[in-house]
Amino acid sequence: MNAVTTERYDSAIASAGLKPRFVRELRPRFDVVTDWEDREFLPITDRSGNQGVLWVEHDERVYLLPYTLSRGIIDKASGRARPVICDLCFTQQLGTAAARIGFAMPGRVGASRSLLCCADLDCNEHVRGQTRASLRSKTQLRESISVPDRILRLHRRLGELLELLDAKPVS
Repeated sequence: MNAVTTERYDSAIASAGLKPRFVRELRPRFDVVTDWEDREFLPITDRSGNQGVLWVEHDERVYLLPYTLSRGIIDKASGRARPVICDLCFTQQLGTAAARIGFAMPGRVGASRSLLCCADLDCNEHVRGQTRASLRSKTQLRESISVPDRILRLHRRLGELLELLDAKPVS
C-alpha cells in the first residue's frame, strides 16, 4: 500500500461523495503509520471506533468503503461471547475481540452486507503473524499456510468484497 498523505486523503475524501458530517467525525491517524508496505487496507475511524471508512488499495486503485462496526459476538441462547473466524484474514477471535462489520450497498436504499471480522481491524498484522491472536489462531485452526499465502488470501478476500459491494474507485 502506498503511504497516505494529508493531500492524498483530502483528495480521495472529496471525490468519494461522503456526507460532510460523516467526514468531519473521522479521525485520520495515518501520520503515525510506518508500515505502509505491510498493509492491504487502512481503517479510518470516528472517535468511538464504531464507524469509519476502510481505505483499500486494490490493483493500483483506491476504494473508500464506509462501514459500521458492531463489537462483541454474543450467543443469544447462552449470553456468552462466541469465538468467530474473521472473514477477511481467517484469524480466530474470541467473541469479545470479534465484530460484525457492515457496509451499505451503494445505489440500493436499505441494502447492506456484513462480515465477521477482527474488532481491532488489524487484519494486516494478523496475516503476517505479528499479533498474539494470530499465533493462537494458527494453533487452534491448525493452519499451516505460509505468510505470503495468507497475505495473498487477504488480498483476494478484499477483491471479493469490492466486487460484492460493487465498489467504485475514487478518482
